[in-house]
Amino acid sequence: MIISYDKNTGRIYGVTEGRLHHGNDINCKIRPEGVKDEDVVNYVVPFKARYKKIVRNGKTIKVGNGYEPNVYFSEFIRDIEAKKINIFDFRLFETDDGEVVFDLVPDEEKKKTAPPDNPVSKVAVDSPEQKIKALEEKLAKLEATIFDKLDSTIYKKSG
Repeated sequence: MIISYDKNTGRIYGVTEGRLHHGNDINCKIRPEGVKDEDVVNYVVPFKARYKKIVRNGKTIKVGNGYEPNVYFSEFIRDIEAKKINIFDFRLFETDDGEVVFDLVPDEEKKKTAPPDNPVSKVAVDSPEQKIKALEEKLAKLEATIFDKLDSTIYKKSG
């Protein structure tokens, strides 16, 4: 998960969901119009491997069991991923000594920091290859639709 936020106010502008990201994802900043690029920071939520112990052939072994957030606010991250809470009810700060602070936006500030009429709430950043593949799939569907309509039009005229 990558959280784009305003380094001055802590206001969260958007989230790129997922556990594994590449250069394009990490370098992409989500920001509303009018906000300077240098005022937006991306925080990459660190994850750690989760293990469970199982008994196999009389021996106890550790096996991978997914990943979990490796931050003090991991419960919030899990709830955000599960859509139980809204990330825009929170703000994110990084202190001068590098500590990350994740806290609720006070009610009196919510009105001031409410998203604009057309907020960016979630952006899926794809690699160029994924974008090309998605466009090719859309084009194939459009072509199929056009050919279906042409076929039915020709059939109606000839019949």
